[in-house]
This record gives sequence, structure tokens and C-alpha cells, in this order.
Amino acid sequence: MNGVDKIIEDIRREADDANAKVLKDASAQTSAALEAAKKRGDEEASRIHEAGARRCEDIKARAASASQLKRRQMILKKKQELIAETEDKALEAILSMPADEYFDAVVRMAVKNAQTGEGIISFGKKDLDRLPADFESRLSAALPAGKTLKLSKEPAEIGGGFVLGYGGIEENCTFRAVMDAQKEEVQDLICKTLFN
Repeated sequence: MNGVDKIIEDIRREADDANAKVLKDASAQTSAALEAAKKRGDEEASRIHEAGARRCEDIKARAASASQLKRRQMILKKKQELIAETEDKALEAILSMPADEYFDAVVRMAVKNAQTGEGIISFGKKDLDRLPADFESRLSAALPAGKTLKLSKEPAEIGGGFVLGYGGIEENCTFRAVMDAQKEEVQDLICKTLFN
């Protein structure tokens, strides 16, 4: 091997060594880059999984809350229906009481609602038709001094109960109006009876 061949051989060896070093460095950098990319990918996948799990839990919690709200609304609606039905039945029971009991209740209500002075008590047609013959005298005897009520012979456009009139001002004392005026107390009583 002459001197030129030796120089070429040295250059080739140096080039091969340089190539090997470049390839080794490139392989190490590629491995490091792949490892870093894998780590970032794993971290991102973990973050996405955790966010998905949290979102899934939020959706389940909202669904459970909505379901509970719907259930409470359905129960409340049913209770309100039962209360209204009970109110209607109570009113029916009052209106279908025997005449003597019914008009005893009317006298008590008239005494409670009568004002000082002279007034007029008006009934609906159905009540006027079944009015006991002694009703006016019973009512007059029950009213305290200074309060008088005259019976109107004209039927009022009402259901059960009566209307009191004083100088053009009327007070609705129908059983429905009394129940409506005391709605909260009536509903509380019904609720205690039905739901306790």
C-alpha cells in the first residue's frame, strides 16, 4: 500500500467513523424525540381520559338531578290533584247535607259574617227552594243585637251558600268562596289528613 492509498484509507476510515457517529447521534436523537412524543401522547391521552371521565360523571349527576326533580314534580302534581279532588268532594258533601244540617251551618256562617245594621241575605235557586219555613226566625234569633238580615225572595246566581248585601256592597259567602278565602288552611288540613 503506497502513501496515497494509505491517505485514502485513512480518509475512508475517518468518513466511516464520522458517518457512524452521525448515525449514532441521529439514532439517539430520534429515540429521545420518540420517547418525548410518546410521553406527551400518554400525558394527553391521560388528560383526555380524565376530562372524559369527569364529563361523564357530570352528565350522570345532572341526569340523576333531573330525574329527581321530575319525580318531585310528578308527586307534587299528583298531590295537588288529590287536594283539588278532596276540596271538590268536601264541597259536594256540604251541598248534599240534609236541609236541617245545611241551614244550621248557613245560620252559623251568617252570624259570623253579618255586619251591624240591616242587610239582605240572598240564596241561589236550589237553596231557596229547600229553605226551611222557620229559617228567617231562626236566623233573626241567632243574630246579635244591632244586626238584622232580611231574606231576598229573588234567587242569586250562586251555588251553595249565600251572599250578604249592605247598601249595594255584597259579601260573597258561598261555600266555594269561603273555601277559596281559607285555601291555605283548607289545603293544610287536607294535606295532614291525606299525606301523614
